[in-house]
Amino acid sequence: MKHLIFFAFAALGVAQTVVNPSGLTLSADGQAATQAFMLTQRNGLVGVTLTSPMDAVTTTANVSDSTNITGASELIIDGEAMTITNKAARVLTVVRGDLGTTAIVHANAATVDTLKYPTIKVFMSGCVINAVQQFMDWIEAGKLQCPTCSTNTQITAIQTAKQALATAKSGAVQ
Repeated sequence: MKHLIFFAFAALGVAQTVVNPSGLTLSADGQAATQAFMLTQRNGLVGVTLTSPMDAVTTTANVSDSTNITGASELIIDGEAMTITNKAARVLTVVRGDLGTTAIVHANAATVDTLKYPTIKVFMSGCVINAVQQFMDWIEAGKLQCPTCSTNTQITAIQTAKQALATAKSGAVQ
């Protein structure tokens, strides 16, 4: 899938087209495959567990530590994805059964983790960013030529974009 996405956006990079990931759509099977992949991409929270059981309809998750869980996080407990709608200390209000999963019963002390990609939009944005980054690296290294532009101009634009990205990352709250 990585190569397919790269080649789909390689032409866009040469044409210097602006891509809006929120405008991308996936077929039903593409969405299901993407959701299945997203469920495997976890942040690896260490030692975070439920402090009380959850039945299949409970919409609050009481967790042992919420330090690394934000209101924008997507929880994953026993294979069920949950969208956080509110965070108050260690009590998380959630929407159950997200990303094609089913709400199920969770025992006290069940392991809690968060997903790296809380939405398909975030996942697709990451794919676009990674593909464009790879494309820029190839042009900058001289492994790929831009047939419609001056190489020096393109390399300068790429270096400027990389510097802006590094500046944005260094100022971002992690």
